[in-house]
Amino acid sequence: MISLSRLRARYRLFRNRRFLARHNCETWRQYRYHNDPDFNMRASRVQDKFHGYPYVHRFADHRHEVYYWDVGYDGIYVISQWCDRHLQDRYRFEVLRVMREPDGEWCESVIGEGDFVFVGFKNEQDYTHFVLRWS
Repeated sequence: MISLSRLRARYRLFRNRRFLARHNCETWRQYRYHNDPDFNMRASRVQDKFHGYPYVHRFADHRHEVYYWDVGYDGIYVISQWCDRHLQDRYRFEVLRVMREPDGEWCESVIGEGDFVFVGFKNEQDYTHFVLRWS
């Protein structure tokens, strides 16, 4: 006979899986990434996209600086695994096609200068630790 606590746990698991499936997500981490209140996906300027992340670091593409594309998309996985182990607060990776405006701001553009990887950080110590390790 199944106990009442096991039935409640099974129902809670069923309810969570159904909720995630309704939002086209497989894990809660993926759900939180897509529904991040500190990131505005519809903004055109990088500063506005990362409005909740006060520290933003930029990796450049192969036409400007060689570093990022040497590690490739697998490099993002390696770097994010390192971030999960060593950083204390939240961070976010985004690959954006951007161009620099005359005022010095990075703006998203279809015919931009190239693809850049931007990493936003909530914590200054995490940002400094990341820059010292990966720049």
